[in-house]
Amino acid sequence: MPSQLVLVTGASGFIAKHVIAALIGAGFDVRGTLRDPAKADAVRAAVARLSGDDPGDRLSFATTDLLVDAGWDAAMAGVTTLVHTAMVVLDAEPARRETVVLPGVEGTSRVFEAAARAGVRRAVMTGSVAAVGYGHRRTGPEVRHGPEDWTDLTGPDLWAYAEAKTRGERAAWEIADAHSMALTTILAGMVLGPVTDADTSVSLRAVWGLMDGSTPALPDMGYNVVDVRDLADVHVRAVEGAAPGRRIIAAAEYLPFARLAKLLAAAYPDYPVPRRTIPAWALRPLARFMPEVRMIRADIGVTRRFDGTSGRQILGRPYRSAQEAVLSAAESLIEAGVLKRR
Repeated sequence: MPSQLVLVTGASGFIAKHVIAALIGAGFDVRGTLRDPAKADAVRAAVARLSGDDPGDRLSFATTDLLVDAGWDAAMAGVTTLVHTAMVVLDAEPARRETVVLPGVEGTSRVFEAAARAGVRRAVMTGSVAAVGYGHRRTGPEVRHGPEDWTDLTGPDLWAYAEAKTRGERAAWEIADAHSMALTTILAGMVLGPVTDADTSVSLRAVWGLMDGSTPALPDMGYNVVDVRDLADVHVRAVEGAAPGRRIIAAAEYLPFARLAKLLAAAYPDYPVPRRTIPAWALRPLARFMPEVRMIRADIGVTRRFDGTSGRQILGRPYRSAQEAVLSAAESLIEAGVLKRR
């Protein structure tokens, strides 16, 4: 029986490279989309490092752009399953929200409409807990959310990425329902774990910013962490048919920045990992002047826990610990040259 062909959008992304390697390891052929075809060799090399072997003709590429129609019909030719990972992610709130929102919403619609035209019947979308737990008018120092929750787009402190992921996911569900496409959305927490090269994700800044001195103090907040290897495996299970028609949260334990810094300082004592925490009352006012603070304002002083039980059940084993995700991220950032070895 010939291998099934899976289209993975945004193939040069941190998550996508792990997903591609995991899919090929599970027996699928993969076509990755790239806005810049010059990145194809780097993606191929990254996948080879992850899998231990060159993928050969099991991996091919198509040139596309989320904001342009051209190329998407050709990219979908012969595809049995869509895995949509492509997304614009910034490390500060943009001056123009459309910078993030348009690729997230218009781009997602363009991809799913092309998949529908090609007769694709199964799709997996890399979503985010940003589409689950924000904009709610819940009070208290700790809040909990599950996959049945949706971010309220009319609520307070909503940043561009949360709007893009929420509207983009809703668009995907609408198109999938209209075309009888079996969709699974995988809502990831903060994705850490080993990088394959220096072309990595903004989420890793939580690690390298503490190690290179660019984050001088710790914000009073934290994130629900998921190791990228676990996230990739959840994608593979969904491609294989697990959880059609469901939203799945992939998030392990809640990791406060204070504990993140403690893990890094113990493992890498020669790096200038900060120990001082900026209290919430002092950090929140800075959002008026600093785009990077404006983006995290909703999490300052709040313990926000996301129930990752659904992801763990699909994974079929426990998640890797936050400690393993953090330390493997740090060591690989050093190996990739993002951080200097001391």
